[in-house]
Amino acid sequence: MGGKCETVNLTLHELNIYDSEGEAILSIPPPKDVPIPRVSVSTQIVENININGVEVPIRKVVYGDVESLPPLEEVRYMSFQPL
Repeated sequence: MGGKCETVNLTLHELNIYDSEGEAILSIPPPKDVPIPRVSVSTQIVENININGVEVPIRKVVYGDVESLPPLEEVRYMSFQPL
């Protein structure tokens, strides 16, 4: 498999690609002229468990709507991470 693709780094930091030996072979900086997408995040208590007589809430992360996502193109790979 070969060819060329465009990769857009949508994180706040440089995206580093490593080879099988652990050597960095490519660094992709975040764009300077494109807003970084954001997603709303909240937590919900799903249950409480008792540990040694203390009630401890167990929470799950709930992701909401994404803002500032660029328009989709025919072939585009995007990298992002939840914060």
